[in-house]
Amino acid sequence: MPDTFDYSAFDIRRPRGANALDSLAMFYQRSLYKEAVYPIDEPPALDLWYDKTLYGKIDRVQNTIIPEDRRIVPVPSSKSTRVYAFDFVGLAFEDFIQHMNSVDINGGLSSFGSGDLRNIEAQIGWVCPQKIYSQYVGNLYQGLVRYYLKRQDVELHQFSSFVPIMKNFLKQSAKVLPVTMTNALLTTVVSSQISGLSIKIVAYDSGDDALKADKFVNNPNFSYYRKAAKKFGLIVNKNSPWILTADLFSPAIMKYISLANRVGLTPGGTITKTNFFPRYYNLTCLKDISNIKKMFVNFYNRYIETSPFYEIEKQPTAQCPHTIRVEHITRTEATMEYLDSFMTDLDWLDLYIELREIEAGGTPLKLDYVKRIARDTYEISPRSNLSSLSNAVMYVNRAYRKYLYDPAHINLLIQNRLTDRTEGATISTSRGGAGMGGGAY
Repeated sequence: MPDTFDYSAFDIRRPRGANALDSLAMFYQRSLYKEAVYPIDEPPALDLWYDKTLYGKIDRVQNTIIPEDRRIVPVPSSKSTRVYAFDFVGLAFEDFIQHMNSVDINGGLSSFGSGDLRNIEAQIGWVCPQKIYSQYVGNLYQGLVRYYLKRQDVELHQFSSFVPIMKNFLKQSAKVLPVTMTNALLTTVVSSQISGLSIKIVAYDSGDDALKADKFVNNPNFSYYRKAAKKFGLIVNKNSPWILTADLFSPAIMKYISLANRVGLTPGGTITKTNFFPRYYNLTCLKDISNIKKMFVNFYNRYIETSPFYEIEKQPTAQCPHTIRVEHITRTEATMEYLDSFMTDLDWLDLYIELREIEAGGTPLKLDYVKRIARDTYEISPRSNLSSLSNAVMYVNRAYRKYLYDPAHINLLIQNRLTDRTEGATISTSRGGAGMGGGAY
């Protein structure tokens, strides 16, 4: 494939990509790094910006997933701070750094260039997706109280009047950015570190192409670093070469998955390519409605902490015919049980379907049809190990998941360009790739 531009030798030696550039300069510099700066020889890198963008965030059939907590363990060699990753990732990383240290001791690594590829140590690993989503939801709350409520000509007295306001707010919000965890975790504002598959050996700025080239790509040890990582089932992140990620389902990493199982870290039988995701991850869709319920209760209770009273006017009485009195009424705290008196399972199901439709950016699906089949699934409950509501949610997720990984719909969800707050990089999302769908692995 030909390069996008005719890059000069000077530019190739000194890339200047950075988040502060204007759009044209940004496009040139990002193309330069992608096509001419990063080496094209084997082993291939993991490109989370333009190719496998959802690696570790979706399974092989495009369900959004988060790690099973009990599969996350400390990385033994982490010293300065406690670093966590999947059990097999920690085992592979330990063997990798021991190998690199041995080669260095025996004079196999160059002493020139950055020292980042010598004395390698885990600095950052798994980041809790629940915590990330909680912070994300906190921003939604700020949008509710700072903007939405101030623009609504409605009376918010008690929780009963808040429920319809909250419904409308979530639907309006979903037009801009996702509300459900299932879709929020797929945006680029959420780091790929939530997957449990990656370890950072340093914490540099992913938006700084000059730093990548100086510290890693042009480092005399970089080629060996990449090849050694591959040998131990790890793959280098192209746009953050200090991040090593499990190369699912390469023969090398499958050995470590088997080892983790054999030593008892992963109970429950042999792990294969077929059952890996169900064993190591949970489906986010089964948490979505519970998360939304918590938003209703928590948002209202946070609101009444700062606005504990509302006012009502008392009309003149026979005793005081010329006086209108203002009475202050205390708002009552909401509970999940109180919320259930306003909305049934089927009400939640309808709201969930509406949110998923909005988050998908519009689909050919007929909303009434999806709601009817979801209600039928609720009644039939084909999976005996799931509740009626979870059965229906699984159907809804199957109906909408295929629309989430089309690049056009991704662009609608994240509005073409977002800043990756975790890794500090501004990237374009206008180009799709294998990572947009089942080809992520």
